Amino acid sequence: MLEVMDVMTAINKLLVAEYPDDVVYLDTCPQGFERPGFLIEKDTEFIQRRSYRAVEVTEYYTITCYDQVDERHSSPAERVLARQRAVLNLFRKGYLRVENRALKVFAGSGGRDGNEAYVDVQLTYFDETAPPEADRTLPEGGAATMEHIDIDLKKE
Repeated sequence: MLEVMDVMTAINKLLVAEYPDDVVYLDTCPQGFERPGFLIEKDTEFIQRRSYRAVEVTEYYTITCYDQVDERHSSPAERVLARQRAVLNLFRKGYLRVENRALKVFAGSGGRDGNEAYVDVQLTYFDETAPPEADRTLPEGGAATMEHIDIDLKKE
């Protein structure tokens, strides 16, 4: 099963590869943090059972993009938005490598607030369920098998 830190580490690696001199914070940003930099936060997660041992997981993350500020603690809007667009472009290939997997990714601009801009990242993947649950175990002797199949093929 994938863990939250596996995904956050993969996003971190993506950012560090593109911005090797910037600081990337995971989950929390300290007071007086360094700029330019990024903050990766886990937002929400949805799990939907898809089979006896598989679930579909959808996770949402926010990447906050911090640009350099001047003596008035201000950044030009075009620089902040350009940084947001550059981070958004890192997800254009449609997947994110996490360990030995490629998770389907959707990314979008999450708006801007003064000197910071946001990129919303949605990841969708299939994973195994937690240890087998008592109410979902197979009956003694395994699952029932089909006795016959009827197929009606018509040539048109």
